Amino acid sequence: MVSSLALFTATIFIGAADIASSWSLSERELPQKAVNYQAAIISTPTRTANGRYWRCDIVTTNLPNTYKLKATFQSLPIQPDAKTRGLQITSRWQMPADYPGQSFSYADYLRRHDYAGTTFIPDGDFRPIAECTYYTWFEKAKTETLIMFSRLQASLVNTLLPRTSDTTTASPYTAGQDRAEALIAAMTIGDRSRIDKEQRDDYSAAGAAHILALSGMHASIFVMLITFLLMPFGRNFQRAITFIFIWTFVFIAGCPISLIRVAVMLSILILRQTAGVTYHGMHALLFAFFIILLFSPQSLFDVGFQLSFTAVFFILLTLRLLETLRSPQGKKKRTIAGKLRHKAATLIAVTMSAQLGTTPLVLYHFGYFPTYFLLTNIIVGALATMLLAMSLLTLMISAIVTAINGNPTECVGIPVRLAAEMMDDTIHHIASLPHAQLHWDINFVRCLLLYTIILSSYYALNAACRTYTAGRK
Repeated sequence: MVSSLALFTATIFIGAADIASSWSLSERELPQKAVNYQAAIISTPTRTANGRYWRCDIVTTNLPNTYKLKATFQSLPIQPDAKTRGLQITSRWQMPADYPGQSFSYADYLRRHDYAGTTFIPDGDFRPIAECTYYTWFEKAKTETLIMFSRLQASLVNTLLPRTSDTTTASPYTAGQDRAEALIAAMTIGDRSRIDKEQRDDYSAAGAAHILALSGMHASIFVMLITFLLMPFGRNFQRAITFIFIWTFVFIAGCPISLIRVAVMLSILILRQTAGVTYHGMHALLFAFFIILLFSPQSLFDVGFQLSFTAVFFILLTLRLLETLRSPQGKKKRTIAGKLRHKAATLIAVTMSAQLGTTPLVLYHFGYFPTYFLLTNIIVGALATMLLAMSLLTLMISAIVTAINGNPTECVGIPVRLAAEMMDDTIHHIASLPHAQLHWDINFVRCLLLYTIILSSYYALNAACRTYTAGRK
């Protein structure tokens, strides 16, 4: 306990120093005149909401300092089959700014994700180049790695999202994707660019917004499937493949904080199992918290970071509470029906604890509470497992077919689409139920007060459970 508190305190102080340093870098002045520079595209270009322009992330490659910019192009900057992602550009840069009339601070969002600014690039002010000139070998390696995983992401999209229409081809650059495709892309590779406002609102109202962001649930399902497929092999081989898979998955998905947390915790679990050392989930969570803030201190202010760590924290507290109540004698005598009831009770308890733990943050940031969250997560848990399992199977079949015939077949992705449509329809119907959301805006003080009440109730319940368990012995 003392070591955990010491590590937490050190994290706070180091993070505060890094945040001050990062803010000074993110607020550096940008050139006032148009800049002629080389840049590399590091994300898949997607249509803007009005469908008139294309937006993607770029990083400069030939300037003394590297700048990451949110770029808006008048036309598609590169073709899907382009062999290079380098561009020669002339444009003006602008500091991150908020959209008028919105409470969400877009400028703060860009700064927290290390964007130096934004730029609009009209036709005639950019052209593809064969090779970028990098300032340092490190920047070149980092940029080329991002480009490699971005291309792999686009390849996975083409495999998982077959088009049934003859007028539209499967391409990560195609506009007008339907809801099923948007769901598949978000759940498998973390590409949320296809999700429109209506679909996002449905998932928020139903209490399934976490489905659209890659999290521990997605990674756990994939890891369980990988472990199941590798059962004929030894444990050390399973652990090695799992370790490689989870970190590859992190980079393909664009390194979201929730997945980095899962990867760090899973890596600790694998190392401790290999060494025969007991694994403590809370210690692993705190270590992941420390590592992420050490390299990205501004993540502390990211809503996804806060929700991810808070949900797992309360899940671990609940599992510890259930462990206190569990009787070793009862576990040995438990029948199949008893085991099923135990699994169902654990699932409900974990779902409720994650929702209860994140409710104050959700009310503080978004001002609503999803009424049917329990129904949604019980149904969605099964459908998400089916969808992700079918996606992994589709990728494996496509790889085998490609190796044999040289060309992947589109029909292997049809079951994935059907599963996605079923899941999306279910969530849409739940979101359409009356009183699906309860609206309640709270300030920061009330948020802290709610957490004080929740944690105090937990420790009181934990003490009562220990007294009850001791009385049974």
